[in-house]
Amino acid sequence: MLLEPWLVQVRNTSYYRSLEISAKRIHDTAIISSDTIRELNSKFIKAASCNDYGRYIMKDICNIEASLNDNWEDNMLHSTTELFAPVWQPVTYLNYTDKDDSPYSQANNLAIKNMALDEYCEHYRLHFLKQKSEGAKALKIPVAYSRPLYFEDVDYVDAKVLFKEAAHSQVPFPKKLQDYMMHFILKIANESSYVVKIHTGLQEGMGNNLENSNPMLLRELFAKYPNLTFDLFHIGYPYERELAVLAKYHANVYVDFCWSHLISPFAAKNAFYEMLDILPYTKIFGFGGDYIFYDGVVGHLTLCKQNICEVLAKKVSTGECDSELDSIRRYIGFV
Repeated sequence: MLLEPWLVQVRNTSYYRSLEISAKRIHDTAIISSDTIRELNSKFIKAASCNDYGRYIMKDICNIEASLNDNWEDNMLHSTTELFAPVWQPVTYLNYTDKDDSPYSQANNLAIKNMALDEYCEHYRLHFLKQKSEGAKALKIPVAYSRPLYFEDVDYVDAKVLFKEAAHSQVPFPKKLQDYMMHFILKIANESSYVVKIHTGLQEGMGNNLENSNPMLLRELFAKYPNLTFDLFHIGYPYERELAVLAKYHANVYVDFCWSHLISPFAAKNAFYEMLDILPYTKIFGFGGDYIFYDGVVGHLTLCKQNICEVLAKKVSTGECDSELDSIRRYIGFV
């Protein structure tokens, strides 16, 4: 196996451990190596070719009641399945492009050269209402990968000038115009008391600017849009304590542990223990698979269950948690 020399170097990581757990539980292969990879591949291909493979993993093995799918599609009806309800990313409205070369199609090919800002915003409003009516359960904001999460409150008159310049020259929106559009997006969502999911903390890939994703950059939004539910992803790692305090200060801010038990089970376990001291358990989402293929969810969920059970057992043994244990377990889905 070509990757084995490098695979040996990452066997200690939780990413590897998660996949090995999945291989064992789903395909009865205890170790991933050059000796087992061909057989494992054959088992995977055979299993995954079945029409009900997704249901087998998500329902029969993982016992997951409901999942949200951030699948980058613009067709909410097509994205709604037995296993998943869709979320919608409105990101191209923040930085218009006239090229149809992104996975998002919302604002692409929208002729804005002779369009005014008000018309552009109205186009977004109608698009949002359409997506919502067709099944979108939340908005997803992943822009921390490319810019800071601080969104300045830009004056309407200034935004009109910036939009006219950008529309006429067909150039990417400057940051202040992006900021204006983000506030408009949140304003429209606020009118519907909607859910907004925001990527915070560690970014996938290499060479990213971690400072862009500090959840503290969002703090001014929480009071400005009180009807929104802000679901902040990945416990903001490594800013998990900052995120815990934000959730304590603001009634509409929630901590989401998606991806976190995979990033670092140790950090996630410690964060969960501490957050149960700080927050009502109803403000904590204990798990989100955050994989793009079914098998990975099994290993990640196993790591999550180990963490949560260990934390609750310790709190019971020390007398920190007793009669509320059943309520906590039911809420986070581990009965």
